Amino acid sequence: MNKQYLMLNLESDTFKGMKADFDELLQQLLEKLFAGRIADGSISMKLSVSLTETYSETMGKDISVPLFKHKTTANYTEKLENAGAVSLPNTYLEYDEDLGEFVLKPCGGEQDVFAEQEADEATVDVKAIPQDCHRPLQVRDPMCNDCANRDTSACDHCDGCDKWEPTVK
Repeated sequence: MNKQYLMLNLESDTFKGMKADFDELLQQLLEKLFAGRIADGSISMKLSVSLTETYSETMGKDISVPLFKHKTTANYTEKLENAGAVSLPNTYLEYDEDLGEFVLKPCGGEQDVFAEQEADEATVDVKAIPQDCHRPLQVRDPMCNDCANRDTSACDHCDGCDKWEPTVK
């Protein structure tokens, strides 16, 4: 007499779907690691087992029917990043009480981006500075356009020279 059964171990076909899900997540994790998109990761696999008692007409007795539920999870931190910078010459940051938010305001100078703007316009559209530009948006002290000094008392050359950026107090 030939016995028919399914083995209950990880090597058997009983858990074929669980192994396929694990293998799929493992390949995705390895791909992200190899591409340098993540530094490390982990895979967790959970198997829940429950039994339901039922009567089998064909066998003429009560039987236990197992239910195997699996969940396979890959955990990792993937860093997705877009970058850029905006720095507008001759502007400064100020809180606008009417708007309830911070705005950039002009402080004059040769490169005044607001100069051509109509008096009743509230905003100006400017293109972003390319990503490789290292001039972040900042509120800064006045700067000498000749030597880039920001402290007039520290440099006799800059004290009172006419190459300073204008400021609004």
